[in-house]
Amino acid sequence: MLANEWVRWRDPDDDDTAEMFPCMGLAPVICDTHGEGDHWEELQAALNLKPAGTTGYGITSGACLVVYADGEVDALGGAVARYTKDAGKVRQVAELKPV
Repeated sequence: MLANEWVRWRDPDDDDTAEMFPCMGLAPVICDTHGEGDHWEELQAALNLKPAGTTGYGITSGACLVVYADGEVDALGGAVARYTKDAGKVRQVAELKPV
């Protein structure tokens, strides 16, 4: 909830009702936590609602994402999954390795 926004479903049984809602906005990123068991389905759903070029981060159990004031990010304590939306399709890209 510290990130910019997150995804919710007005009807949990209907994927067409997915929409973004604002969060606290303290970290200028889109991220999900502990979703490795479902292959980051919610993160991918959020990215599908965003424009091309948007990147999202999946923070695995035991890891964290460090977000710097300039928007740069690092993984800490474990790898962080990374997805991007390109040309209307969400795809996984190289994960962030811990510093």
